[in-house]
Amino acid sequence: MVRTTPAPEFDLPAFARQTVRLHPRPDPAVAVNASKWGGPILWPASEEWPICTEPEWREEDDTSPPHEHRYIPVLQLRQDDFPELLFPDDTDLFQLLWCPNDHEAMISVVCKAYWRKEAAIVGPLAEVPRPAPVEEDYLPRPCRLHPERVTEYPYQSDLPAELGEAIHRWEVERGIEGPYETEMSVAPGTKLGGYVDWIQFEWIPTCECGHDMEHLLTIASEEFGGHWPRWCPIEDVQATGLSQAELETGYAYLYALEDAGRSSGIMLGDVGSLYLFICRKCPTWPIDSVVQSH
Repeated sequence: MVRTTPAPEFDLPAFARQTVRLHPRPDPAVAVNASKWGGPILWPASEEWPICTEPEWREEDDTSPPHEHRYIPVLQLRQDDFPELLFPDDTDLFQLLWCPNDHEAMISVVCKAYWRKEAAIVGPLAEVPRPAPVEEDYLPRPCRLHPERVTEYPYQSDLPAELGEAIHRWEVERGIEGPYETEMSVAPGTKLGGYVDWIQFEWIPTCECGHDMEHLLTIASEEFGGHWPRWCPIEDVQATGLSQAELETGYAYLYALEDAGRSSGIMLGDVGSLYLFICRKCPTWPIDSVVQSH
């Protein structure tokens, strides 16, 4: 099913960026070689499955040894489905895996990214190894992706002062505080590229080569939260059979839109997000991550 985000009330073409909202929705029958969220992925049987060797976080002992747990698949993207995603030469498949357990701090996420050539995987793994133990908050629910290209704009504080002041006057005239920041600038949720929807503060990693890294993708615990009138796809709102007034009564939207808003099955800390960054100035395209939570 197509997912359509409601359009913003205005346009700032000089500052516009495109992001791809992935819109994962539960579906256990997605093919192993498809673009997908969670579930089995296309993996060479001849390649050892990755094991996490990072120290595990425990409240009573933060110096615990590596736990050696298996990684689990989180996301797989095909180049054919996402032409805006730059792939290294001779690759056409991106895979993200993470360890399904806490590390060092409660919301530290240990992950690995792989760029592959699908045609080179002539002997795929028949069954993905099951890790044990698994913290349920890190276990993605198998989903089909419904990618949607949307336009977004920077935070008000990142705009030229004169433009930011004009937006503030527009908000005052409407008698509503902060609609630009929460409903019209940076798209929330799991997405590819675009601006970063920071939960706390801007924290862009610096690569070892000295350059700032680029935002690659965001993995989010929820897709839109309380700002559903702007960011929940029209199709998901219509599927509830409720009017906007009914959805806004007594937080009814939390229940009516739960399948759309938290369909991925994960919960990073207190409704947190994992931000992945990449440096394409280095020949190996290193990837780093930042995790933030409320």
